[in-house]
Amino acid sequence: MTTRPDPAYAPGVHNRDSYLHLYEHFLTVYDPALRQKSGSYYTPHQVVEEMLRLTEDVLRTRLGQQAGFGEDDVRIVDPAMRTGTYLHTVIERVTEQAADRYGPAMAPDAIARLATRLHGFELQMGPLGVLRVCTVSGVTPVLKATVDG
Repeated sequence: MTTRPDPAYAPGVHNRDSYLHLYEHFLTVYDPALRQKSGSYYTPHQVVEEMLRLTEDVLRTRLGQQAGFGEDDVRIVDPAMRTGTYLHTVIERVTEQAADRYGPAMAPDAIARLATRLHGFELQMGPLGVLRVCTVSGVTPVLKATVDG
């Protein structure tokens, strides 16, 4: 019997959420009690994007921070960052907005300024491992470019 490989799983081709789904499934099988106790549940990227869009809208319309997450006065804290989905998405938003406003050459500067205001905390090593894999594998292209320098 011959089967064709699924292009979604081809080397070098990544679904941005594949590692996150894999980790969530692993924790479900490996230690479901830890998963429940720690609240290790996957939040789909589309939900994260919408939550951050709404937060940024409040920053602009009610708090006077016209550049949203890109404002130097805005601090971003994720007290239970798990695999970093929220922080990755903030970085992507700020990078895209800086490139749109000032040109692509300003994206690295926006990331550097954002890095001093971005704080994430995580107690479990598993999610941090997934975060590292996502960062260096290019699943999050903005971070991959920054890590590689």
